[in-house]
Amino acid sequence: MPRKISTSSKNELFRIALRTTNIRHSLVLDSTALTPVNLLEEKERFSKSTTYNPIFEYAPPPPDRFDIEIDELEQRVEKIELPYDLLYHLIEYLNHLRFLYHARRSIGRPTFPVYARLAFNWAISDPDKLIASLPKFKFENEDKGPLVPAPEIAQQLGVIFKNRYEIEDFPVEVNYFSTNMIFVDYSVIKIGKDIKRYQNNINRLIVHEIESHALQNLNIRKSQNHLRLMSKLSDSYLYSEGLGVYNEVKTNTMTKKAFENYYYRLKAVKNSHLGFREIYNNLIKDGLSQKHAFNISFRVKRGMLDTSRSGCHPKDAAYLLGYKAVLKFLEDNPEEIMYYAKNPHLTKLLMKYNLLGEKDLMLPIFYGQ
Repeated sequence: MPRKISTSSKNELFRIALRTTNIRHSLVLDSTALTPVNLLEEKERFSKSTTYNPIFEYAPPPPDRFDIEIDELEQRVEKIELPYDLLYHLIEYLNHLRFLYHARRSIGRPTFPVYARLAFNWAISDPDKLIASLPKFKFENEDKGPLVPAPEIAQQLGVIFKNRYEIEDFPVEVNYFSTNMIFVDYSVIKIGKDIKRYQNNINRLIVHEIESHALQNLNIRKSQNHLRLMSKLSDSYLYSEGLGVYNEVKTNTMTKKAFENYYYRLKAVKNSHLGFREIYNNLIKDGLSQKHAFNISFRVKRGMLDTSRSGCHPKDAAYLLGYKAVLKFLEDNPEEIMYYAKNPHLTKLLMKYNLLGEKDLMLPIFYGQ
């Protein structure tokens, strides 16, 4: 029987959660921070050569000394009377924030892939062995339909929010900076202006971006409970991207091309000891188009200055690694637990000590079918 946590300890815990959430939001390795300011120029140089590796430049990092504050927060945590498993989680989380702080500050420096690897400490599986271990399924969403540009994609996603879920305060915008990326945060979805998708893939995006990520984020936002956000960014990505893939398979919206894309992203991370050009050439040999091969190579080498060097931003391994992790978790747990927070193990820990708060959930409609 877990022991109770005093009111004073709970109050201090929530104060710490609020501050660490603000720090985490400042340090998140999002597409804005990781998009080089000279991406277009380096992409053109790359296309005119057979040997050139891009040299990327980035906007300067924020000046805040969060490392000092994280140390102070850890000292505050040590003074709270907490059960061991909850204390362990908090100390581990604060240590992760340190790695994240250094990764954010080292974007564009030789140390970036070192800190990114510390922040995303996943065991990177061999992609072929991982896929062989997954349940088999058929691709039933192969009728492409029309090719749709970014503004129309944004419009379609906005209609789903309004008509299917009656949500009015989650805008979908066209992103004119990170032009080939889709990004979902707690209040907006951004679609890169250069993105085009066939209609079948938009149906998949609705499941992945709205009915997985956005609904998760809405539930967290509605709860106003910052403890739900005290999860390592690596765990949040692992389970949220894994949930997106799980839901795509569940709804038969997964396309063969999308699944192959997840495979090649994991393969590129696995081969990140190679330089940008070598990863690109290997993807071309695998049959990818030049545009597709460049985009995947860029995604794993973003954050780096000299992309000929070993290392990467490992986030793109989250899709298939996360899918397997979600399948494992759901062997013994109901699906709705995935929607309280981005890390279901954190949800169970908060439930254990009556710290979860609001338990009303907005779930995708296909969970009730």
